[in-house]
Amino acid sequence: MAKGTLRLLEARGADAARWEEALAPMPGADIYFTPAWARLFADLDGDRPLCALWESDRGRVLFPLQVRALDRLPFWSSRWLGAYAGTPAFDATSPYGYSGPLAQVEDPAESHRLIREFMDALGERLRAERVVSLFIRFHPLSGNADCFPAEAIDLSKRSETVFIDLAAPWYKNLTSACRYEIRKSERRGVTVEPASEPGDWEAFGDLYRATMTRRSARSWYIFPQAFLEETRRLLGPAVTLLVARHQGKVVGGSLFLEGFGRGHYHLSGADSGAAGQGVTNRLVAEGARLCESRGARVLHLGGGVREGDGLTRFKASFSPLRARWDKACVVTDPEACETLARGRAEYLGAAGAREEGADSFPAYRRGIEPVPRKRRE
Repeated sequence: MAKGTLRLLEARGADAARWEEALAPMPGADIYFTPAWARLFADLDGDRPLCALWESDRGRVLFPLQVRALDRLPFWSSRWLGAYAGTPAFDATSPYGYSGPLAQVEDPAESHRLIREFMDALGERLRAERVVSLFIRFHPLSGNADCFPAEAIDLSKRSETVFIDLAAPWYKNLTSACRYEIRKSERRGVTVEPASEPGDWEAFGDLYRATMTRRSARSWYIFPQAFLEETRRLLGPAVTLLVARHQGKVVGGSLFLEGFGRGHYHLSGADSGAAGQGVTNRLVAEGARLCESRGARVLHLGGGVREGDGLTRFKASFSPLRARWDKACVVTDPEACETLARGRAEYLGAAGAREEGADSFPAYRRGIEPVPRKRRE
């Protein structure tokens, strides 16, 4: 086993600078691996953003983490967990979006060994700090799931995302129905441009939240205006808001992320009366042009909520290209996870709640809403 050093870097101050320095030369680097991105979503949930950085004679591994305190679970008490609730404990996840461990290694044949050694060291460190489980969302375009231990990959969660190759004549790959919607918005006088008016971000926020409410999205996804403004502040030039206007009114908007040679379609919203004007199709097409003009090689559109749903079909109308998206479930403390699962079951049973929904990881969080916590400053 190669000797190495594992450090857990914070997403602020000197640690954040070291994090960015380590990320810059990494193959597959993207905005989702940055300390700013990790801070954005950890702060939203009141969690701790970290980066696990492993350096050895084989190479280097960088992995953003969001560490969550388990005392926010409603059954965190001695009544349901006994003595286990007497000492703080945690679990971890990769931040919202696409990340996972990134490896930098001179010999590609060593990638699997490097990742295994890193995960062994990380698992030992997490157990020592009472982090009981880890859920990982890999990056579809970075291919970093290919070097990860196969036994941890959850095949039931495997899905696909859609991306546009901006180096090719991508507009020709749009379906005829998609091109029709774009032309329809142009004929009706809809204009699309980067946000420039003082009220554009607020107007977008209102449209975004109305759209997500209309789609019956989980409450977590209905981001408040303060979070959108924090996105703008933390990500800076890496995020652009495109707004669609019709007769002087903002009728739609989309956020696009761009950096490290890639663009990403992020959040979007449109007026319910604007749907027939092809506004969202137009926003994505203009976002592709924007990212292309800034040197991005691809625009990643992501996937849907469920395979084959309306969102998936909408994104598929822009490109036939797909990327595999994997997730991994790592239990670092099996005994603790079993204790938590029993506590959850007893808590729900006492409340008269029925067991609903598909299996999810970790099992002790299934169907449980954490107690709200004030965001980190």
